[in-house]
Amino acid sequence: MIDGAKSRQIAYDYVSTIDNVKILDYRQKESIGFKTELEIWEVATEISYENSFIPIVLHVAFTTQFPLEFPKIFLSPETFDGTKYIPHVDNNRLVCTFDSEIASTNPDEPAGIVVECLRKAKNIILDGLTGDNHSDFTDEFKAYWEEKYGKEKYLPLNVLSLINKIPPESSIRLIYLKRSIRNYKYVLHLSDEISVRFKEFLKEYNFEFEEIDAFYLGEFSQSTPPFELRNRDVIKLIKNTGTETLVKFKAFINKKEFPKLVVCEKYFVSPR
Repeated sequence: MIDGAKSRQIAYDYVSTIDNVKILDYRQKESIGFKTELEIWEVATEISYENSFIPIVLHVAFTTQFPLEFPKIFLSPETFDGTKYIPHVDNNRLVCTFDSEIASTNPDEPAGIVVECLRKAKNIILDGLTGDNHSDFTDEFKAYWEEKYGKEKYLPLNVLSLINKIPPESSIRLIYLKRSIRNYKYVLHLSDEISVRFKEFLKEYNFEFEEIDAFYLGEFSQSTPPFELRNRDVIKLIKNTGTETLVKFKAFINKKEFPKLVVCEKYFVSPR
């Protein structure tokens, strides 16, 4: 049987020869949002960036399954504030190092497991600072879009789209469901044959709905987080598109139809 405590001690003794490491106590773990029953290390280390060394602090969180499972690596709150937003770092400060469903550990090398996780985390931070991995924002756009940023209170809405491609000058319609279908209450469509069949399905199964206009703003060009568009940000985007769009938006707002939904489109180019 593998002794988890012994494995953590072996790893701690080795990592301590490389970086400054300490085990957080109950209050320290609680103060930065960790479950207090977990063993959490604080690792003070550094990365080389632009001919200088930048100090960073990482937190290593162990489950009871270590060394059969990888520990999770988090940025300290201070390090997160100094580096956000970079790819593969969630807003809960978790650095996505290894996927346990794909990669596996060597339980006979507990020190090597921790060292490799720390190395991967530091490389992710460095690539984020240099911009080398910023294309990953596009590759995983949906995941970053669904994150909560700043003081946002709500997560994004689940909107079902029946639209494959939006033709120029199209009028986008919105079906607002009284009760959800698999967490969807909003359905976008173009008043085409697909939407006709979809509405027939709703009627057949007694789904009550309203149909109103949505406002199509065009392509969403922002490629990096934070994605936290507030009403004033949307209005600014609309003003930047020109007077004609602003006039149409004012007419949309003044309609006595609710809810109001502003739609943008994000293009993705698949590699050949």
